[in-house]
Parts: sequence; structure tokens; C-alpha cells
Amino acid sequence: MDSGIELEIGQTPISLSKEDLKVSEKVKSGFVKSDDSSLVVFLDTEITAELRKESLAREVVRRIQVMRKELDLPYAAKIRVAYSSPSEVSQAIRTFDSYLKDETLATSIVKGDLKKRDCEKSG
Repeated sequence: MDSGIELEIGQTPISLSKEDLKVSEKVKSGFVKSDDSSLVVFLDTEITAELRKESLAREVVRRIQVMRKELDLPYAAKIRVAYSSPSEVSQAIRTFDSYLKDETLATSIVKGDLKKRDCEKSG
């Protein structure tokens, strides 16, 4: 645009210099824009149901990792997880079960309480 543009309307050539042009941008609803001299990035800010579930699963991982640290567990210690949560979180846990196990080194993730006898078996 620095050198202007040449166009033809009907059979009439028209030259527009950059002073003749006014360029403005409007960011589409649901997006945010960030730019610098060499890069422009648009980010979709819509939170879909799948993204919401994934964010809940990541939060569960974060909380389990904090608990592991508070318990001073060895880095490679395998654990079993029992939980009680609202249905939205429970659904996220079920959907991302494998991810949760991989990230937390959990051998199982069950809704409800771990039975005392189960804890004694794993000793």
C-alpha cells in the first residue's frame, strides 16, 4: 500500500496514492489481536465445551501435583486417586482419564472414597 494502487473501473484507469487511502482494521467479534512490526496474531477467545473440559482436567492435574508435593512424594511414586466433584468436573475427569493418569502417575482414578482396605493392600 505504500506505493498506492492502480485499478480500473469500467475502462477508466484510476491511480490512488497512499494519501488517498485510509485503511482500518476491525477485529471480528470473539477474537483479539496483537501485533508488532513483523507479526500479527489473532486469538479466538471462544471457550467451547471441549476446551472447558480440557481446562478443568488441567486444573485437576495441577491440584494433584500440588498434593503430591505437599505429601513430599518421590518424583516417580505411583499413586491412586479418588475424587468427589461436581458433575462438570467428573465428566472432564472421565473424558481425560488417560491424560490425568499419565501426568500424575496415577494407576487409577475413581469417583468416591478409596476403601481403607484397598489402601492397606497397596501399602
